[in-house]
Amino acid sequence: MNEYKIGLKLKELRKAGNLTLQQVAEGTTVSVALLSQIENGNVTPSLKTLLKLASYFKISIGKLFEEPAEKPRYTLFRGSGHESAGPDGKTRTSLAGGCSTMVELATRDRMRCYLMDLKTDTSIKMIGSRSAETFLYIIDGKIEIIDDQERCSVETGDGVYLYDAGGISLKPLGCPVARVMRIEAA
Repeated sequence: MNEYKIGLKLKELRKAGNLTLQQVAEGTTVSVALLSQIENGNVTPSLKTLLKLASYFKISIGKLFEEPAEKPRYTLFRGSGHESAGPDGKTRTSLAGGCSTMVELATRDRMRCYLMDLKTDTSIKMIGSRSAETFLYIIDGKIEIIDDQERCSVETGDGVYLYDAGGISLKPLGCPVARVMRIEAA
């Protein structure tokens, strides 16, 4: 049964729910010690135990035996004027202010990437990610970064690491369109 990596799947479910072994034990009447041994692949759980755990995590028992879906190796993005679609078949959509999702990664991935086309007389208010860490790379043009205390300008080839992107605005300077890649921690 180890070839199905059931213990690893159960551990991922537990961690995704921000649960401790103790919380799962209390909800399933399976001991913490047994749960730990299952998660580490040291013990093959009984069918009765698997049913309890599947019920607790609100999944079918069959999910524990499924092969993991293969992750795509890459996503192709066409230049402006073309539709961009990932391997999932979803077309990337434009967001407010000329910002479009460049890469929308799965939730367990650790970053998101956006391509922003900032147009003249447009200002975008940055919304920080959960971790508040954001990196901007200026692909083309020049932009002004504005926060409560100061203003600074950056241009093609410059990068900016923002520790807290909340409350910061971006606008193009002296160019019709400034293209910026935004990478943020998920």
